[in-house]
Amino acid sequence: MQIGWRTSVVAGLAGSTLALGACTGTGAVQPQLGRVAAALQLVQYDSCDDALEQLKRAAAEFVSPYGIGGTVTLEGDAVVPQTAAEGRSAGAVGGGDEAASGGAVPAAPDYSTTNTHEAGVDEPDLVKTDGRRIVTVLDGTLRVIEVESNDLIGSLRFEDPGEWYPSQLLMTGDRVLVVVSPLSWAPAIWPPQAGGHLAEGSRLILVDISGPPRIVSTLDVDGWFVDARQVDSLARIVLHSVPRLEWGYPSESMSEDESLRANMDVLASSTIEDWVPRYVLSTDGERSEGSLVQCLDISHPRTYSGTSMLTVLTLDLASDLGLDDSIAVVADGQTVYGTGSSLYIADDGSAFPMPVDMGAATFRAAEPTTEIHKFDVSGSGKPRYVASGSVDGRLLNQYSLSEYDGYLRVATTLDSWSGPASPGGAAPSESRVTVLTQRGDGLQYVGSVGGLGKGEQIYAVRFIGTVGYVVTFRQVDPLYTLDLSNPRSPRVVGELKIPGYSSYLHPVGADRLIGIGQDADANGMVRGSQVSLFDVGDSASPARLDTFLMPGGWSDAEHDPHAFLYWPDEEFVVIPVWWDGSAWPEAGPTAGKPIVTHAGGAVVLRIDGDSLAEVGVLSHGRATAESDYPADPTIRRSLVIGDTLWTLSASGALASDVDDLDDQAWVSFTA
Repeated sequence: MQIGWRTSVVAGLAGSTLALGACTGTGAVQPQLGRVAAALQLVQYDSCDDALEQLKRAAAEFVSPYGIGGTVTLEGDAVVPQTAAEGRSAGAVGGGDEAASGGAVPAAPDYSTTNTHEAGVDEPDLVKTDGRRIVTVLDGTLRVIEVESNDLIGSLRFEDPGEWYPSQLLMTGDRVLVVVSPLSWAPAIWPPQAGGHLAEGSRLILVDISGPPRIVSTLDVDGWFVDARQVDSLARIVLHSVPRLEWGYPSESMSEDESLRANMDVLASSTIEDWVPRYVLSTDGERSEGSLVQCLDISHPRTYSGTSMLTVLTLDLASDLGLDDSIAVVADGQTVYGTGSSLYIADDGSAFPMPVDMGAATFRAAEPTTEIHKFDVSGSGKPRYVASGSVDGRLLNQYSLSEYDGYLRVATTLDSWSGPASPGGAAPSESRVTVLTQRGDGLQYVGSVGGLGKGEQIYAVRFIGTVGYVVTFRQVDPLYTLDLSNPRSPRVVGELKIPGYSSYLHPVGADRLIGIGQDADANGMVRGSQVSLFDVGDSASPARLDTFLMPGGWSDAEHDPHAFLYWPDEEFVVIPVWWDGSAWPEAGPTAGKPIVTHAGGAVVLRIDGDSLAEVGVLSHGRATAESDYPADPTIRRSLVIGDTLWTLSASGALASDVDDLDDQAWVSFTA
């Protein structure tokens, strides 16, 4: 059985470690402890000619009749890409409290900001505030709300909203950086036409909001936005790009052999301009274009595929957009983690396959390896590559990584190919935490603790100082507590098994955790959202103190920590929730409240000693002057400014009293 897919979908096999093949006879994973492969350590090209020659040579093995990636073949229970069957190693907001970095929890500010992994390192999100203004792109339109007057004081509708979508914000002073992503995977249009866009690229728009919002600069890049981190006004933007080559495909008039030969000719005739990502910069009516990064600023592993590139842009949001401090790595990467001085880009091979969908079967890479590249971003100039390493297994998200006291802790799940669920149960798996430290240009293995959640996978991770918390799940939720005080000998010190799971963990004080996730029955069938309050004061005996259940519900905060709000002053938690009204008609937050059940609302809970007390539910389901049917009233974000709790949706912004949730103002986005 063969399955073909388009180059634009799988060009991300680029730097993935492809250990693809049949499972072992017993089905067991045979991992090796985290190690540093020499092939991961990055080196630079000597010149553009050298770069082009090496990129062509590296990519040649992966060229197929279908471009890069070609087809896959089912061999027994395994999926093997025909052009790469043996595999190739290729190297790849303000609300965050100091507890996430091991320090003391800071005093609450006058206003909350984006919930971030590390204190002082902002992350792009749908909503930003400086305490005076709230800025949002929840429905693709930039809007500015003045907090003092509760008025919408400015809006900016971007052109061509049907094909690309403003989705993320960073902010400093009167400047807002809007990240625009495409809605399609069509071939890139290069260069973009005046007022046009890149179908396979991203757009960064710098907007001044000192008065009516106005565009200062627009930067088009032929790469996909991966993620970004910001310290003060300096933003590090990570982009992923593939070579701009016009591959052919087999057809009635062209056999597979002919298509392969034609594609090899395309590769042979390519120029360095086809490989290096390009840009178009427009500032005050002046337009310039060129290479996003210079050849001598591109690093690569000693062994790599040459089919993907990660570029790190350095942008000072207090100035106009510029490109003098960009670097690139010939690698893949899906996960970005940053501290005030370090930026990590990790690739666990999940870019290939993506997964391959074969009816009921979904397959992913076998025995994945996560490759990690570390950059020094402590200065104001371009990042400096410092080290690379790898660990066995795949990451959950950025919270699987944590830098502390000179060590990098990495939580991964190790599993093998998984297809349709077998009558006997799930594919073999387990999770572990590996500790690395930088020695020279390598991230070297220091210690590890494994055997977590056998037959399960990681659902949540949180590192707080010398303690780690890992949640795994299949039928019940083991919450593991880890002692990481000795990096060479990390160990499990406690375990708590409860129904369901937490997919996000947040510290609330010195010895408490809030968990956001799903309740489940004894068979692991989820039943709705739950908020758990844990006592972790004694690491050896973690305990769940209380649970707030929302049958039939689910929350964005389960998979996106930016949707979560914890406000220490009032000891309350706010999460957006959808729910099935038929399953939740009488008890809980909906009791006696006019809730729009298809859209849900925001649940507000207060931590009262050892209990979670319901304060109420806020809803944006209200009619507008134009229609009895509001714009999407799904609450996406919440924040606190002074004595006011703000909740935001595409329909508008609701200001509520923090004590009793009484309405203070409604700012409609549709009136």
